[in-house]
Amino acid sequence: MNAHRETIWAADRENPGYGRRNHLSGNELVDFAIFYLPTVPKWARSRIYIFARQPIEPEHGFIRFVTLQFHSRPRSIRVATFSIRRAFTLIELLVVIAIIAVLIGLLLPAVQKVREAAARAQCQNNLKQVGLALHSYHNDNGRFPPGAANDLPPFGTAASAGWGSSWWVYILPHIEQGALYAKWQFSGSSGFTNSNNLAAADTVLIKTMKCPSSPINPNKYAANRITTGQRITLADYMGISGFWNGNPTTLGSFTDSKTSYSGCCTSNSGWYSVNGVMYGQSRTQITDISDGTSNTMLVAEESDFLRYSDGTAPSDIRSGGVYGWTMGSSSAAAVYPSVPDHRPFNIQTVRYGINYKPAIVGANGGPANGMVPGGTDLQRNMPIRSAHPGGAAVLLADGSVQFLKDTTPLDVIFAYSARADGQVIAQP
Repeated sequence: MNAHRETIWAADRENPGYGRRNHLSGNELVDFAIFYLPTVPKWARSRIYIFARQPIEPEHGFIRFVTLQFHSRPRSIRVATFSIRRAFTLIELLVVIAIIAVLIGLLLPAVQKVREAAARAQCQNNLKQVGLALHSYHNDNGRFPPGAANDLPPFGTAASAGWGSSWWVYILPHIEQGALYAKWQFSGSSGFTNSNNLAAADTVLIKTMKCPSSPINPNKYAANRITTGQRITLADYMGISGFWNGNPTTLGSFTDSKTSYSGCCTSNSGWYSVNGVMYGQSRTQITDISDGTSNTMLVAEESDFLRYSDGTAPSDIRSGGVYGWTMGSSSAAAVYPSVPDHRPFNIQTVRYGINYKPAIVGANGGPANGMVPGGTDLQRNMPIRSAHPGGAAVLLADGSVQFLKDTTPLDVIFAYSARADGQVIAQP
């Protein structure tokens, strides 16, 4: 409003007297004037008096309401008072921010632990679903599915072996993938080059195959499939074909059956054992597991990168090799000392400890002894591993899931890997 050339006097009704004078001059636009009175009653302390020529409306949330009357000479006036919210100072704001940052720092590890606990529980639930599927298959067929199969009967319908399908394919109807299984043809290298099967499995992502804690992209496709135009994923869980401790004659009453390789891809191929449940062309029945179903592994995690002891960048090397979750095997079951080209996929022979970290040695700059780099297809002895802190989950033949710690002794892991070695060892 336009101000007039005059002096506005402020006085308190209870204590008449002149207060601070405010001179309004010129044509300045003044909404209101603020006066601090030197003498005010107790009820009015710490309050601010507002004087204006007309009622002042609320502004920006600071003024609630003011209705005033004024006089140009010191007389009794009626004053309405209000309180003003004091803003934060910069120091106070910084202190609040610092406190919030400290709280976040304290809470973040707890949140991460909760998230990992949930992911680990989901991972173990995946393995339980796999266990139910394997037992359901056993109920229907009188045996567990082969760890890796060719296309000859009873696993397929072809007259020649070919490269058949993995155990994952055989349990598809039991993990709610009946429609995909119905399209499958168990002939013509069913797990490798069969065009019908490759088209059916293209881009299919089955969550039961994936550990939620895995740092590996769940939609990562097998390298060989990409070059041939297909997009087949890799599973985070592998079948256990048995174990290899370096000397089969020291295993008491059980003789280890194993093979190396002839023909293709023989360098640093590692060892393959069939003393477990899920091996190539296996037809294992529950009655064959004399060590007890609660003491024998069927499936284990391989949901993390292969990490090296010297700090070299980790590699994605899983039992599906460069072909993915569909790939099985070719030749008939091999027993030492025969050496056919028997490269079973999606299964592993246990040779090392949980989350074992090899050194970078061997062919092609990668680890030797059955842990060949991911660009090849000879990963026979990859360690059981996961991104879960302290260990990895395994599925036992009774359908239960156990968490084996990194510190689990090798002889205990070996005992869990065999179906009938007579060495029943309780987990420490």
